[in-house]
Amino acid sequence: MTEALRKYSETNNGIVDLEILKPDQINETVKNFYKDGFIMVRDILSSEQVSFLRAGCEREMLDIYSESSVTA
Repeated sequence: MTEALRKYSETNNGIVDLEILKPDQINETVKNFYKDGFIMVRDILSSEQVSFLRAGCEREMLDIYSESSVTA
């Protein structure tokens, strides 16, 4: 189920041409934050932090999808 959710999210994320910055691109990061209200920075989190966040997001997505299938 996890791989299916990942593919669905990649296909339907709704952010076309999102610029993904590097940690050393400080000026561009600030500019994009003020322009868009959020930023994407590559390699900013450790692999442990990413694993922790991924597990929580997957748990919540499974919960949301299971609730929507019950009410649909």
